[in-house]
Amino acid sequence: MSRKKIVQSYIRYNENVTDGTCYAVFLPADRRHGGKDLYLGITVDKKNQIFYNRRIGYYKFTIEDGIQPVDPDIIEYYEILKKRNKIQMSAPLVLDYGDVWLFNELITQTGIKSVFKEVLSNESDTLLALIAFKILDTNANCYAERWYSTSLARFLYPNAKLDSPRISEFLERLGTVESKQAFFNHYVPFFKNLPDVSENVLIDSTGLQTDAHFDSAKISNHNGIVNKESRLIYVVERNTGLPVYFRSVPGNIVDVTTLKITLDHLKAYDLDAKHSILDAGYCSEKNIVELFKKNIPFLIRMPNGLLAKKLITQNGSDIMSTNNLIEYNQRVMFIKKVAITLYDHECYIYISIDLERKQDEEYKAYIKYLENKDKKIFKKENANSNIPMGGFILISSNDMTIDEVLPLYYMRQTIEQTFDYLKNDVCMLPVRNSKAETFNGHLLLSFMATIAIILIKRHAKKRKKLAKFPATQILQSMRCIKGELIKNLIIPTEPDKYANLIIKELNLDGPSPIKI
Repeated sequence: MSRKKIVQSYIRYNENVTDGTCYAVFLPADRRHGGKDLYLGITVDKKNQIFYNRRIGYYKFTIEDGIQPVDPDIIEYYEILKKRNKIQMSAPLVLDYGDVWLFNELITQTGIKSVFKEVLSNESDTLLALIAFKILDTNANCYAERWYSTSLARFLYPNAKLDSPRISEFLERLGTVESKQAFFNHYVPFFKNLPDVSENVLIDSTGLQTDAHFDSAKISNHNGIVNKESRLIYVVERNTGLPVYFRSVPGNIVDVTTLKITLDHLKAYDLDAKHSILDAGYCSEKNIVELFKKNIPFLIRMPNGLLAKKLITQNGSDIMSTNNLIEYNQRVMFIKKVAITLYDHECYIYISIDLERKQDEEYKAYIKYLENKDKKIFKKENANSNIPMGGFILISSNDMTIDEVLPLYYMRQTIEQTFDYLKNDVCMLPVRNSKAETFNGHLLLSFMATIAIILIKRHAKKRKKLAKFPATQILQSMRCIKGELIKNLIIPTEPDKYANLIIKELNLDGPSPIKI
């Protein structure tokens, strides 16, 4: 007696020998009643029967239940996996290895990497890769994916999404108030536990020019220069230049009105400024009273004005006496300390004249005098000048000696160095963001990159032979070490003489093969 053959439905898998992609087709058991083969598309996960085709997207298919939807989180995972596989297939076999390797080693050793990873923790690879890109490359963000595909970064941070649209979306998420607060809630305790740092701060601002139309981009007249800009306020630890906090305000808001709220922000994050040094833009009766009210000792330069002229008239008649003559940092200066009552508070002023600056200003004034067609007007303007040429007044809430006050005030140069890192080393300018949210994300990303640079510099400065080199130069000099991709290993090339010096001075074991 013959048995009837039983035909069952099944899924047939066909692998493309060229690129390894596996395609699937469902073959139904009964084709007599119109049953047709069903093309399922690319096999994403054979074990879990996940497929992808252009018409449906990602979906699950089983013989019993047919087509079923897939959880969005699983879709995102498969997208990341697809991108990583694509990069690994298309990227060159020789990678830039040493610079990213050293960057990752140093942010791990300094501890800042763990702080960065707490912000948008499910996208930490994207954040770390972008910070590395801003430090190691000088191009705009639209070139980040090309850098990523030819660098060790794609294996150290495999889940990063650095194509241009994804970066904009990421910056938008990074620019939320929630992300900024999450970062500072982790960064402030980290900062306070660092050795050799204090809560003695410098506060200053800088303009970020932009043609964008978001709310904080306003017309500004700062020191006579008119621009459309947003003003970026930085709080910096005065000994190291390490950024402590930042905030941005519209460009048409003057510095003098921002100090109180900036101090309130610091207090909210448990940062109690022990001493603050401020430029003339923050000097006003309201701010000085506020600093006394908050018991924050300060040193601030007084702007040229009627009060400065009055104080010099009352106390500075003998300023050019040899009794007031000092030498500071190879400069000859006259400086006189006077105790006064200012806005009902006891404080001290330091009337100062820098001879080199005085000569320079006099030279420019005489040139202007010779070029001025109406010399009577020039003479009148010169006669009404508030303070002598080369002169300035410092106000201090504390009684300091003359030997103490000038080095302390010139620590303001530290914040200028920090702004230099910000604008040049991490390429904050030009501002290319068109939305407020992405602009805020750009500010926070640049702040993090500046922290990383300064911490790396501090780490290297402890080594005598590396102390004089900029952090970016140390990192970029390691790019001579390449990594060759052989099967499932990345094998680094030999370091040159300078790279060997860096590795030795930093007490590192040196780059070694990485299994992927």
